[in-house]
Amino acid sequence: MDSSGESFSSSGGSAAAVAAGYAMYEGAQQSKVFADAIVLSGNFAGQTEAQFGTLARTVAKATGETVGNVREIGQALLRTGELGPTVFAAATAAAVGYGKATGKTADEVAKDFAAMAASPSKFAS
Repeated sequence: MDSSGESFSSSGGSAAAVAAGYAMYEGAQQSKVFADAIVLSGNFAGQTEAQFGTLARTVAKATGETVGNVREIGQALLRTGELGPTVFAAATAAAVGYGKATGKTADEVAKDFAAMAASPSKFAS
């Protein structure tokens, strides 16, 4: 506090502004990655960004993973163009668990799931 009894909170305000700016930047980056994945796959999974965001939050809550990690795996699955709308949500949740159990990257998990979607009997062997 200064001699007039007013507290100085400019450093707290600056930190909040930086954090808000970073969050906006991250959100814009995530939107771009999502849009790119949709374009690459022709939106075979039938996802809107709002649906995908809800899915990511739901799966993160159910699995204990971060929303960012779920989005990364989901976007990798989207890019494969192998998972349709009827299985995309369940496949994303399963892929998150698979990635957590195996330690594989999002792209490795997506590659495995795309192979499974293309030929389940081959994947099982």
